Amino acid sequence: VDHSALEATVVRLVDKTLAGFEKLRIHDGRSVQADIRANLALMKQHMKKIMARTKNSVPDLRAQLQKKLEKIVGREVDRTMLITEAGILAAKTDINEELSRLESHIRLFETTMKLAEPVGRTLDFVSQEMNREVNTIGSKQADFAIAEHVVLLKSLLEKIREQIRNVE
Repeated sequence: VDHSALEATVVRLVDKTLAGFEKLRIHDGRSVQADIRANLALMKQHMKKIMARTKNSVPDLRAQLQKKLEKIVGREVDRTMLITEAGILAAKTDINEELSRLESHIRLFETTMKLAEPVGRTLDFVSQEMNREVNTIGSKQADFAIAEHVVLLKSLLEKIREQIRNVE
């Protein structure tokens, strides 16, 4: 038996198989990346809707608080007390900082995805940070419309996290 001919055949077949595997790996990677980018774009859309919804939240809070306090107290509420209470409530429910951090995390995620080196662990960590911000937004806001967007953000983020498990 000619071992050199057999060895040459095996090496050629292994090289061919590896080349096919690498081609498939690149194709899968591009597909995963496209899916993640699409989900990030949808997340940004939901964030914009949340931002638009919170634009007038302080005046809305003040009006809602005034109605509630007048109902409880049974008379018109002192303006100073109203402003103080509205300020406290606004501070507790303000989500601008979380939205800003989430936006920053998304930018970092997109930048990291462009790197040629293995980034799976980094993307996993950044997605955990994104998840924290989304959860905090959800816990600070009682607005039903915002809650709907938070649920959708969580769903999109979970899809991204599933895809990250396929990234080196």
